[in-house]
Amino acid sequence: MPTNAVSNRRDDLRVGDYVTVILAWLIPGSGHYLLGQRRRGIVFAVALHALFFGGVLLGGLRVLSPPRQPIWGYTQYIVGWPMLIGTELKSRLINPNAPLPVGTSPKIQDVGTVYCGLAGMLNLLVIFDVLVRISNGESAENQPGGAGREPPKAGFEKTGAT
Repeated sequence: MPTNAVSNRRDDLRVGDYVTVILAWLIPGSGHYLLGQRRRGIVFAVALHALFFGGVLLGGLRVLSPPRQPIWGYTQYIVGWPMLIGTELKSRLINPNAPLPVGTSPKIQDVGTVYCGLAGMLNLLVIFDVLVRISNGESAENQPGGAGREPPKAGFEKTGAT
């Protein structure tokens, strides 16, 4: 009789799972962190924030949601809070009809736009990874050191054989 390879698979999502996915979008890396995968969450958070803010540093706030490249604007929103705060700052600080400042290059701004958009697309992959881990039954309760479990023992146990 064949065995089910994915025996821990869950078909029902709880409210906490939805909150984890929403936080995974809003704060990149937080979904893995909440699932108990602290190192992975921190790596994703640092990488995605560095990519997004690197794009903003290259081209300034004008790289966010550019009117002549709407698809990149859509992908940038997937990165969560940096884009939400950035577009609010852009709307308050930059006049959309003003010419480009002297010394700025549209090509550099395009590169910055792509960096920010790639951060959003990568965050989408991270969110999908959180969804897969949740559907496979991984949660903070199921991780070593999570709620309701003993932390793993360090070292080797004696087996009784000498």
